[in-house]
Amino acid sequence: MGEALHCGGPLTGDPVTATVVGDARVRGDVSLPAFSVGGVLTVPEGHALGPVQAAEVRREPVEPLTPCACDAASQVDVSGLIARHVLDNDNAAIGLAATALEDIEGERALELPCGRFHLTRITGTGHATISIRARTALFVEDMVDLGDGLTVEVQAPGELDLFLGGSVAVAGPLRLGSTAAPSRVRVYVAGTNVLALSAGSTLAGNLYAPRAALSLSGGAEVFGSVFVRHVEASGPLRLHYDADIRDAGAECTDG
Repeated sequence: MGEALHCGGPLTGDPVTATVVGDARVRGDVSLPAFSVGGVLTVPEGHALGPVQAAEVRREPVEPLTPCACDAASQVDVSGLIARHVLDNDNAAIGLAATALEDIEGERALELPCGRFHLTRITGTGHATISIRARTALFVEDMVDLGDGLTVEVQAPGELDLFLGGSVAVAGPLRLGSTAAPSRVRVYVAGTNVLALSAGSTLAGNLYAPRAALSLSGGAEVFGSVFVRHVEASGPLRLHYDADIRDAGAECTDG
């Protein structure tokens, strides 16, 4: 982790190891096989402290840190936005059927121009490729369930806001966005379903799913940011935070 870590509970996992460049504050046991902290590690008295390397270890209280915008009133109404654009969209302008990515066998590709578009769901045993070259919003009313992977290509000056109304289960690799510009992809997920991604997946974007769990099987790499209820991984997980998302709306002006 490139900066600091604040953990509101125990830090456990086997065979997970972790490295924090800055300071780390853990409000619970630290029982990783190996934990390296470049700065100060703070753990309250009475909690277990496994094998660690730190510039300094302090035994003092760690106050809970509540992430912002977690309460229901502060969350984005993803379901409401999807429902609105089931009818209010630009599908007719490009002759796009809402069922265009249902029951996929083999390979199927979809390129979207600037606009707001609606799909019922993305399903099948095959592989889907969605290409974005402009500012695009895609509203998927129901599930994403694919047997052979999903690729979402976003090339500059393209940007994508992807709204998902159902569960996400991709058996093959999911490749979303560009690792060089993760801020160009924003994914919003409604509901509490598990987002299940397979080994070898690369998520290059900003995932907003405050009530859902992100489940990663095998090694996975995330470029951007993750706002979820819970993360679980059966293999190594690397997360590269992209600060550019803070300026994602800078080009937008009123009117």
